[in-house]
Amino acid sequence: PVVLGGLSPEIFMKHNICASLGAYPAKTCHEAMRLASHSSEPLFGKISTSHVQLCPQNFGQLTDAVVDDLMTLYPDTRFRLHANARVQEQLQIVDLADWFDRPDFFASLATISKRLNAPAYSLHAGQRSKLPLAKLFDAAKAAAELFGCPVGIEGHYPTAHGKFFLDSWSEYEQLARSGAHFALDLSHIKILAHKSGEVRHDLLCDMVASDRCLEIHLSDNDGSGDQHRQLVEPPWWWSLLDMAHADAVLFTEGNQVRH
Repeated sequence: PVVLGGLSPEIFMKHNICASLGAYPAKTCHEAMRLASHSSEPLFGKISTSHVQLCPQNFGQLTDAVVDDLMTLYPDTRFRLHANARVQEQLQIVDLADWFDRPDFFASLATISKRLNAPAYSLHAGQRSKLPLAKLFDAAKAAAELFGCPVGIEGHYPTAHGKFFLDSWSEYEQLARSGAHFALDLSHIKILAHKSGEVRHDLLCDMVASDRCLEIHLSDNDGSGDQHRQLVEPPWWWSLLDMAHADAVLFTEGNQVRH
């Protein structure tokens, strides 16, 4: 893919790059927060904890007591849930495509999200065999009503059997036009660009600048798969961040344990 532009210092003036606790796999949320408070990446330096995602990669159930303690310990942090965060005793594998089949799980998520006073929630689109794409967009809007905050759909990238929604440029364009909120994972976009041999520059610019872009997820890979590497050199999509909507939160998913 062609580089979109040079590195711009305005990125750091407009946006902090915040912690996704999924970058600390197998750590409890408390352990991950202690690490995140002192973490950095080679490309952009210190990671912010002004906004933090609580993720399924973290160990332990997110009970009322756990989230209350996190909010007490970190009063300046706005916490939010991501994906199938462990809000029930057992970890559940649930995506937005399961919306109509798993009301119990989404009710549990919404309860914890409201307790966090979370400004948003995001989750992966999921498997296309479960419902039509239009219904997926309807599910995100229904979830926003349940959660009492915007719910963003995170797209996928091409896989061997094409079983996931939002794994092509055409479906990303449908997402952009759907009216639904979304989370744009630029690591996933790098894989899509590599495997399709195409970059939809205009579409990406429109999506990062959209007021429906709740989150932008950052990490690095070699284009073959989602490797969650830390960012060392500016990837070809880096200058897109100059155009990010002022309300979009940037989260790094670069693995801090592996390094």
